[in-house]
Amino acid sequence: MERVKERGRGIIHSGWVQQQHILAHSSVGCYVCHAGFSSVIEALVNDCQVVMLPQKGDQFLNAKLVSGDMKAGVEVNRRDEDIKEAVEMVMMEVDKEPGKFFRENQKKWKEFLLNKDIQCKFIEDLVYEMKGMAKISSN
Repeated sequence: MERVKERGRGIIHSGWVQQQHILAHSSVGCYVCHAGFSSVIEALVNDCQVVMLPQKGDQFLNAKLVSGDMKAGVEVNRRDEDIKEAVEMVMMEVDKEPGKFFRENQKKWKEFLLNKDIQCKFIEDLVYEMKGMAKISSN
């Protein structure tokens, strides 16, 4: 916070904000978050690089999924150096590995998450399965 104040640029806010509007702004390139699933998805679809610091519950699983399986973000430990290194990796080392790899995967996941045909198919499949569970005919 002192560095932001000294330099006279940037914002650090720790309370509630309208996250979707902020992440959609063109000046936001990286989102350091707790790895709540909605937060991660909002970051991915808004072209934000994701640095995750899980705090509790499913956030740990989400961070492992996004950083490990999806390879679309970076999970860090809680030491300040790790946060700095993770942000530098995805924001400054854009032409070097692994930063370049994470950026490419983020774009792929954005396309997938915003693909209307895929999302409609998920909903159709869900409705079909729910009808089957409720023993409702599909006629």
